[in-house]
Amino acid sequence: MKTAKHRLASVTEFSPLPSLSFFFFNPNNPMTEALTDDAARENWEKYGNPDGKQSFEFSIGLPTFFAEKDNHNLILIFYLVLMVVVVPSVVWAYWRESQM
Repeated sequence: MKTAKHRLASVTEFSPLPSLSFFFFNPNNPMTEALTDDAARENWEKYGNPDGKQSFEFSIGLPTFFAEKDNHNLILIFYLVLMVVVVPSVVWAYWRESQM
């Protein structure tokens, strides 16, 4: 790894992108950490981050009717009818009116 860094240093020394050299030679770079530390490498392979699992949670405001598991089939049927019957009917009606 040291040889590769030295070889890369000679190339990036005259590079028009100085940010590349910062990325490759920064000792706090997560990629460098994942290559040198076994626990960080295992976390990188498992979670895609050397620090381990990162929690990410988001939510949107929906009525509770949509969130209840019993209503999932009803909602699916509604959207199926909407997309298969209503939208094509509206497009067909618009097209027919534009032909006259």
